[in-house]
Amino acid sequence: MERNNILSIKDLKVNYGHVNALKGVSLDVGQGEIVVLVGANGAGKTTIMETVLGANVPSGGEIRFKDKLTSGNPVDRNVRNGMYLVPEGRGVFSSMTVMDNLLLGAHHNLKDSASKLELVFDSFPVLGERRTQIAGTLSGGERQMLAIARALMSAPDMIMVDEPSIGLAPIIVNDIFEILVNLNKEGYSILLSEQNVYKALKIAHRGYVLETGKIIKSGTSDELLNDESVREAYLGA
Repeated sequence: MERNNILSIKDLKVNYGHVNALKGVSLDVGQGEIVVLVGANGAGKTTIMETVLGANVPSGGEIRFKDKLTSGNPVDRNVRNGMYLVPEGRGVFSSMTVMDNLLLGAHHNLKDSASKLELVFDSFPVLGERRTQIAGTLSGGERQMLAIARALMSAPDMIMVDEPSIGLAPIIVNDIFEILVNLNKEGYSILLSEQNVYKALKIAHRGYVLETGKIIKSGTSDELLNDESVREAYLGA
């Protein structure tokens, strides 16, 4: 059955000066899917997400989001069109309150912010309890929740999440991955970059393996979990 893609990338190339960061990457994210990008540091995972968002100008190829060409669009236009990136390292404004961080996520559509806040606090009760707290005083797991919740405030159709488990205790990582699964069940499409390959593939529908700016392997999560080269490189088996 043909996949209904919310995101399609074809032959994407990105250069940083003389460095070829992406060398003809092609991938897609289906409507309602969790798709994971797997690879070592520097493989190109973050570059893909930042370029999709509009933070990098591609030197070749095309990006289509909801069947519209978005290559070269500025970040604010892409966010308004329904995509959001939760960056590596939580990306919250530490000196601002939880509430102010959340409202920043809805800056382009504040008129619906009350209903969005209600939904966010239903999904993240701890943030409702700490809405007046300074974000920098939250735990690492709570800051990650806040970063994801702020993404929801923009009413996205697709959320990109870059390395959400870095620096978090295993029990908190489980909570974050459960949140992503629940968001997916609610209808959000998710593009995930994650170094905890086993956990990521366990919650994802499909995955792509990157190496030095190229996709070297792709498949369903089960196919990649059972692939000998993936197991040796990323799962210690």
